[in-house]
Amino acid sequence: MAQRYEQALLAFMAKPSMATDAGFTVVHQRADVAGEATSAGRDLCLFVSYAPQPTVKAHVLHHIQAFRQEGFEVILILNSPHAAETFTLDPALVVACEAICVRENTGLDFAAWAHAVDHFKLGTVELDRVVLANDSIIGPVSQPAFKALVDRVRASKSDVIGLTENWAPRWHLQSFFLVFQREALQRGLFAQAMASIQNLPNKDLVIDVYETHFTLAMKAQGLRCEALFEADPHNLYKANSIYYRWASLMERGFPYLKVSVLAEGQHNPAVRAALPAEMLQAWEREQVKPK
Repeated sequence: MAQRYEQALLAFMAKPSMATDAGFTVVHQRADVAGEATSAGRDLCLFVSYAPQPTVKAHVLHHIQAFRQEGFEVILILNSPHAAETFTLDPALVVACEAICVRENTGLDFAAWAHAVDHFKLGTVELDRVVLANDSIIGPVSQPAFKALVDRVRASKSDVIGLTENWAPRWHLQSFFLVFQREALQRGLFAQAMASIQNLPNKDLVIDVYETHFTLAMKAQGLRCEALFEADPHNLYKANSIYYRWASLMERGFPYLKVSVLAEGQHNPAVRAALPAEMLQAWEREQVKPK
């Protein structure tokens, strides 16, 4: 823990590397995203995926298509060590996305979201809600389950919504799926928060500095924050239900499995049964390293 805080101190003492300092190439754009976004009633998802190879993971395409089916526009940001011109894009992915961007692999998901907000001038766009999502979850396990989730989001009176909450080291909404509704967008609080994001050097720092503080910072601005799947009140240590209590979450209608749970339990029959066979097989094919 001390080493992590020393790393954070060194990162902030150094010359700041802002999210927008990274390389960023738009490889597909249907139209001027900001220019078209002038009317209300629009929902947008900023989806971040790490691309260790110049391709897009199968579960990312499936997730984006699920968003599209529920009326969301999607901008995909690929954090990758590979140059934009080396990517092979599935035609179905191009059809599903308003824009696809390849970004230098630095700063992880928070920096990628922030970079897209700046690049597409989303702080000036009138939207009903913005979803920040990443590829650390696999699913949804069915479209009806995802529709039920989206319906809950759209019916919520909260300003910032997460699917799950974590009470360690402090209460926060987990950042694999965060929703910012009209109040947060119209007051400019979402855009302001994104504009402050730096390219921190590792995942632990991104979690410590951004994810675990973000929700309380939004609450301090008077925004109502809600987890759709609250932690078990009878569990004294209400931490990381998506990892430790994934089965009970899915029984309650949570339509995802954490990729890390699948990777660690891929030979566990209960874990395997949590996903549709086609989705599981596609993920397994991607784990085979090319010779």
